[in-house]
Amino acid sequence: MHAIIAIVVLSASTALTHAYLDAGWHSKSEIDRLASQLRELPDSIGDWNRTAKNEIPNGTLRTLKCYGYLSESYENSSSGAVISVAVLFGPRGPIAVHTPEICYSSAGTEPVAPRKVSSIETGTYKDEFWMTRFSKKGLQEPSLEVWYAWSDGGPWRASENPRYWMTDHLYKLQLSGKPSKGGGVSDCQSFLQSFLPVLRKQLATH
Repeated sequence: MHAIIAIVVLSASTALTHAYLDAGWHSKSEIDRLASQLRELPDSIGDWNRTAKNEIPNGTLRTLKCYGYLSESYENSSSGAVISVAVLFGPRGPIAVHTPEICYSSAGTEPVAPRKVSSIETGTYKDEFWMTRFSKKGLQEPSLEVWYAWSDGGPWRASENPRYWMTDHLYKLQLSGKPSKGGGVSDCQSFLQSFLPVLRKQLATH
């Protein structure tokens, strides 16, 4: 009898853990409302103009259990720089586990150095991102710079273990562009300075 009770308790605990990690506690109407807010960004943000709205394949969305997303390209009207940016919103477990180091390494590129934490300050906010650079396999010169971080609706954080964040829904922001040369401000940094204050208004609060 004690063994049966232990199995039942363990099974219930496991189910609760998976429900918690996969955001099983939000109503569908609330999830839909939060997801729809990502589609309300303006066409122009500072000097950056949207040039394309990109579709994420349905198979990828199912894998991520994604509630909503934006995936867009922007071009700077002054410099001509181009940025690709995606914001995903979904249950913490699936949203947390897919990182650029995995995705880009399977697409013919490889990291040129370990990722590092970089900060972006906008007004009174300070956000932290992982920044990493990739090159085409066999080459040393980086050809792509990628920034990414997670948020529960508050500051963006370069979390080591976002899967265990104390929230039942999570946002992931990832963008890519050309690396900076000579240690100057990169296209990604420039874009985030304009983009973050606008995006912040569309995220769920704590």
